[in-house]
Amino acid sequence: MFTLTAWHPERERLWLLLMLAFYRSGRQAEALSAFGQARQTITTGYGVDPGPELHGMHKRVYAQDLTLLTEPLDRYCFT
Repeated sequence: MFTLTAWHPERERLWLLLMLAFYRSGRQAEALSAFGQARQTITTGYGVDPGPELHGMHKRVYAQDLTLLTEPLDRYCFT
């Protein structure tokens, strides 16, 4: 597990950014694996399923959505 997701496993935005970084680096399998890790961590630790944003990223990575490669990052930044 990566440091930020280890320190804050409940923060779905960190998992989403990790998945996006993997995918943009050409590492789709690792992006999908990160989703699996996030889902297991959140479900086991907090008793809930990840939210729609994280599920949406999983679907887009799985489908090899090429718009993820050029999409502005400000959509995923913390507010």
